Amino acid sequence: AATARLAVSMLDAGFEPTDFAKPVRVNSPAVNELPPEGSFDTTFCQKYELGGEDGKTFMLIPGTPATDAHDEKTEECADDAGTEESGTDTSDNDECQDCEVSVATLPFPQRVLHIFTYAATDKKYLHHATRAQRRHITVLEMEQENSYIQNLLMVLRKSEQVHAQDE
Repeated sequence: AATARLAVSMLDAGFEPTDFAKPVRVNSPAVNELPPEGSFDTTFCQKYELGGEDGKTFMLIPGTPATDAHDEKTEECADDAGTEESGTDTSDNDECQDCEVSVATLPFPQRVLHIFTYAATDKKYLHHATRAQRRHITVLEMEQENSYIQNLLMVLRKSEQVHAQDE
């Protein structure tokens, strides 16, 4: 059904299905530039290309100007990654440790663990989480030996009121 809708959208946009290779399902980034659902738009592919670790995720083409807040944050962090204040290269760690994401975008159990772990000591992390913190929270969530955290997560998962918060 999705392939048929794609073919109809392509024809409505004035393209022939033979103009394009066989459609492949990919992971789309969460950006504001995605074309509206049901429409066929080729301008998106002028800014994004397949890449990432899995080869199926659209990544911003290097050198392309960012028009989305997510892309601007990614570019800003990418520019800073690889050098310290002293000017030494640290590119062996290809991740930007200072890139922060909104805690509200995390799954509810991870939000609770983040606030429980980090926001109690520093109010700065009440609304934002660094990459290292998110990794630590993921490890905490999966660590079966930590019975306190696992009991907290079990209560969160069984509470109906909590499930309403995640929607």
